[in-house]
Amino acid sequence: MSNVRIYDELDALNALAAFVPGSLALVSYPAGADASNTSATAGAKGTGVVDIRNLNIPAGGQVQIQFDVQVAPTVPIGTIVANQSGLRLADGTPFGLSDDPAVNGQADPDVAGDEDPTRVAIVPTTLVFEKTVANVTSGANPAAEARPGDRLRYRLRIENLADFPLSGLTLRDEVDRLN
Repeated sequence: MSNVRIYDELDALNALAAFVPGSLALVSYPAGADASNTSATAGAKGTGVVDIRNLNIPAGGQVQIQFDVQVAPTVPIGTIVANQSGLRLADGTPFGLSDDPAVNGQADPDVAGDEDPTRVAIVPTTLVFEKTVANVTSGANPAAEARPGDRLRYRLRIENLADFPLSGLTLRDEVDRLN
């Protein structure tokens, strides 16, 4: 096939926006392909559209496109986030849908509608977050009391108990916020 395109409106299958607008980033796509219509804020929910044109796929060949996108922090735990790409001819006519072979095996090209979208379950993060304080001046550990002029040492500890890495977290601590 020559001069085909991949089109993927990220949140097209989700009732509510599941991704952070502007977080879509193309990681890789075939040399010579045109990714200029990809937008991190396009689509009906403004969460991004992957639109890569001028793809040429030789007989028996394959192309690979990789992109990153961030799940919105407002997505409720237990939500199933779905995504499916479409293969289109140069004029925009739909030709086929992507298939997640992990769902029920590889799609059968002779069975219409056998293509499964990729689904991701949103799970809770399992973080232990502790903040402790010691009074360096008096040596009290933990510091239940302090006098004006005492030096306090705060320690923050975060432990990830999940079976997957976490990244992109922000830690903010305002010491006098409760006063």
